[in-house]
Amino acid sequence: MVNHMLRPDFDFTGVEFVTYINSQMPDLPCIILTAFTDNSIAEDLVIKNMIQERNALSNDLAPFSEDLKQAVRVFNNRLGRHEIEFGIC
Repeated sequence: MVNHMLRPDFDFTGVEFVTYINSQMPDLPCIILTAFTDNSIAEDLVIKNMIQERNALSNDLAPFSEDLKQAVRVFNNRLGRHEIEFGIC
């Protein structure tokens, strides 16, 4: 999970960071949590449903936490399939 606005502390945005992470680990779900959803979406580097409003953490955490849990299950299932495919397990 990363914020969109990383500048001026870094020379890249959260979207650029997620794009890099996904190039190294394509199955790792990455979420951008930001107050600047339009800016993140406009870059067209991360799919829209992986960009969340920062206020998603303000009130009821249940929907957001369920999304995170599902993302972890997806990653674990994909990792397990890769382990079988490449004979790692």
